[in-house]
Amino acid sequence: MFLAGQARPDHKTIGEFRRRHLVAFGALFIEVLALCQRAGLVKLGRVALDGTKIAANASKHKAMSYDRMVEREAQLAAEVAAILREAEEIDAAEDKLYGDARGDELPPEMRTREGRLRKIREAKEALEREAKERTGDPEAVPEPKAQRNFTDPESKIMRSRTEGFVQAYNAGAVVDEKAQVIVATTLSPIRPTAARCRPWSTPSRPTPAAAPGESSRTPATAPPTTSLPSGTAVSMATSPQAARATDPQARHRRPGAASPPI
Repeated sequence: MFLAGQARPDHKTIGEFRRRHLVAFGALFIEVLALCQRAGLVKLGRVALDGTKIAANASKHKAMSYDRMVEREAQLAAEVAAILREAEEIDAAEDKLYGDARGDELPPEMRTREGRLRKIREAKEALEREAKERTGDPEAVPEPKAQRNFTDPESKIMRSRTEGFVQAYNAGAVVDEKAQVIVATTLSPIRPTAARCRPWSTPSRPTPAAAPGESSRTPATAPPTTSLPSGTAVSMATSPQAARATDPQARHRRPGAASPPI
């Protein structure tokens, strides 16, 4: 510390300093020992021993007893043997099922130009059939950007908030207004979710008679009912979130106002 000016250099700095002045340190130690001998500072016979604990760069939780090592070794050996046995069984089953195929080959219908042409024609005919069914026009043709996936024709390209455009289905959940308990779920290639919850039916309840001195209140609107793709009719309360999802005008109406029939 004296040589370092009371600074606390890193151990590497101290090691470099010692290595750089190794010859001088050797002569200095001999000089110090000679001075101690002349001054009578060192006298062998009765000596004192003291010590302290210096923390190691290790965690006590990383130590393991011999008994535990034997137990853990046997356990790991058994697990490794089980993994290797399972891998061998899977390899044998896949070899029997696929032969020498790598597993990443194209489907048989896509391996040749004729097969790809046949697949493209099938997809083209499916898009044309969907366009005619959707419009009711036997002469309708698909939009130029209409797409059909060869692997999963029922899925559609959809916009995801986190992943951009993805090939996916649209999963929806219908919840009650008070406790957000899920009362129905849907899975559909239609987008957005609100489009699958139509047509809405909004019958109005009778308007209560106004009490003396009170003005007539706005007729209450019954919860809308939608037929989900499964055919199950579900009654949904018109929460602010559901109103915004299904009715673009909801955000411009005052709270508590009835939604107009769709």
